[in-house]
Amino acid sequence: MKKGILNKLVVSICLMALLCTALFVGWSTIFAYASQPELGPSIYVDCSTNSATQDGSKKNPYKTVQQAIDEIKEKNSATTTYLVKIAGGVYEFDKTLTIDNTIPAEHIYFEPQDKNNYPVFSGGTRLEGKWQKEANGIYSIELNRDRKLRTLYVNGRRCYMTSKTIGGMGATGTYHIEAGQADWAWLDGDVSAAIRFNKGSIPENTRNQDDIEMVTRSTWNTTTVCVDRIETSGIYQNVYLQMPYGAIAQTLGWGNEYGFKEKNYVYNVFEWLDEPGEFYFDKTAHKLYYYPREDENLNKADVIVPNIDTIIEIKGQDKDNKVSNITFQNIIFENTDWNLCEVDGSYGRGTNQANASLYAYAHKTKPSYDGEICWHDDIYRSYDIGPAAVSVTSADNILFKNIVVRHTGNEGITFINDVSNSIISGCAIYDTSASALVIGHPQHMFIGDKGSDIGLFSEKEKYDLNEEALCKDILVEKSYFDDLAKLFLGCPGITVYAIDGFEFLDNKLSNTPYSGISIGWGWWNMNGDDDSSTPGHATESVKRVNVARNFFENTMKDLNDGGAIYTLGDMYNSRIDNNYIKNIGTEGNGNNKIRGIHMDEGTRNLFGDSNVIEIKEDYACIDCGNWGRKGDNTWINTYSTTEKWSTEPNIEPGTTCLIIYCKDANWTSDAQAIIAAAGHIDSKIDEMINFEVKYKKSSLGLIIGLSVGGVVILAAAGVMTYFFIKKKNKKVENVA
Repeated sequence: MKKGILNKLVVSICLMALLCTALFVGWSTIFAYASQPELGPSIYVDCSTNSATQDGSKKNPYKTVQQAIDEIKEKNSATTTYLVKIAGGVYEFDKTLTIDNTIPAEHIYFEPQDKNNYPVFSGGTRLEGKWQKEANGIYSIELNRDRKLRTLYVNGRRCYMTSKTIGGMGATGTYHIEAGQADWAWLDGDVSAAIRFNKGSIPENTRNQDDIEMVTRSTWNTTTVCVDRIETSGIYQNVYLQMPYGAIAQTLGWGNEYGFKEKNYVYNVFEWLDEPGEFYFDKTAHKLYYYPREDENLNKADVIVPNIDTIIEIKGQDKDNKVSNITFQNIIFENTDWNLCEVDGSYGRGTNQANASLYAYAHKTKPSYDGEICWHDDIYRSYDIGPAAVSVTSADNILFKNIVVRHTGNEGITFINDVSNSIISGCAIYDTSASALVIGHPQHMFIGDKGSDIGLFSEKEKYDLNEEALCKDILVEKSYFDDLAKLFLGCPGITVYAIDGFEFLDNKLSNTPYSGISIGWGWWNMNGDDDSSTPGHATESVKRVNVARNFFENTMKDLNDGGAIYTLGDMYNSRIDNNYIKNIGTEGNGNNKIRGIHMDEGTRNLFGDSNVIEIKEDYACIDCGNWGRKGDNTWINTYSTTEKWSTEPNIEPGTTCLIIYCKDANWTSDAQAIIAAAGHIDSKIDEMINFEVKYKKSSLGLIIGLSVGGVVILAAAGVMTYFFIKKKNKKVENVA
């Protein structure tokens, strides 16, 4: 009886141990993520693999996603669908992963192996080593890097360069440009060479002076220049700008040009490191200094240094050679870098509006023009879009489903040129330095205009005739956009320059310093009138836009002259319906230019129905004022907490605006229904945002590893004990 019980007990222990082993070791099999059918071969990737034989099989997975791409190239089968199944963990990219039209496949799906363990694609590296305590609450650590560091992330939170506000005392010195002296020099000109501050405003011998940045603000924008050197002259301190970008930044208009007598926001001076969450990187000494927040233990923290600007680039060659059928789902992209626009070794970021950064000395604008070249006259050929964490161009049928993009050095996702039939669904994009999403290009007001007679400098057009095309039929739905444009305040949360077919449906967008979403470009200047920049040529680059059932909250927090929804130019056959807009503007940043919806210059052919706008009484719900050749717009059933429909004394002829005034947000039942239906984002978003990313070997991993090892040992011991007892019992039985 006792022998039977003992045998059963040992067998039970063995079976339980083996089952536990299977549960731990075979975790990804039991919880296999099967979002797509097995349409073709699966290629496995696991950043933690130690297999010497990496063949992309489940048993011997590749260590990097690049290896999976290389295998697909080698197979060279344009009719095969591939599933790239990626194990959970952090994949630290040291260079951009490019998917181009030379990769043959019917469709490529990138997805997790385990639905509960999301892969993290990081553009940064976890900083290893021991922090040393310095004076005044500052800590330091060695960092092997030779260029400026503008962004740092500690435990998933953005940290900032040191800063101080200094009043400018005017300009000094002259910098001369001759047209043709370099690719960036399109015109002759003379600009100021340096800004004057009071002596001692910046510590005279501060380290790495070329890493210092200076920013001035306009009504709706910011302009950044970088320092070349600092010199003392009598009672003044002359701070010389890096050239030629310092010259380029002086050619803007409407107060956007760098201001020599303005309030200057000066960044990245070592001696000013005195606030929690601030850092300074000394590239000469290869040492990072950081002032930790109260809840941060640096020797246990995940301190991430971004290394690359773009993690994933999907890029076709031209209109006839596009990348097609790529899907990314349930993947997190984070921690990217960007060191501003670079022109001939100088750095900065200047624009008259939004994300379009100036890259050439190409115009001399004044609000009244005064016979000088207007910035519209070159059809924005001197402007370009900076990098994004995820960049797509010349592509078709691209799907981003349930992905997260966060902690970026510039943009989140960009669909820049000739992207069609593509979807962003159930995604979260937040904590970006610039916009969450950019669609189209500022040079797309006319397509195929390189070498044409439209505007100035047509030979400078970015895209060749076989490359340039509008983005077409793009859907953004059920997604979450929050805490945007953290470093470049003039960038809207979402920017759409040019598009043929765009739907923005059931999204939530919140916390932007400027406009929530900006649609259109070109102002009235592209309408083809005799006094426009393109006489006889009217742009048709924005059409079939539908913005519906979205919730916009806390927009226009820092700047003004915008709105939660902002439009420019002709909007052929476009609608804005059933949106809920709440909390626009901040006390003290002006009230005459804050609007719920702002139709700016040239807006026409726009229809709006059943929008709810909760806004202060002295702001405008929808600005239908005379902002320059506007008209043919209709707004009906607009529920608003203000009766103001314009910041101008006169409404534009041809515009209809019918407001249903709801004082103190006493909404009608129809308005309440609109509010209830707005911003129904995908339920999976919270789960992905709150997913705990582990950059280091966590204690949990150690426990699991020990547990697996312990269970295996227990199983082995149980099996040995079982056969030992069996053998012993057998001997006893034979003796008997």
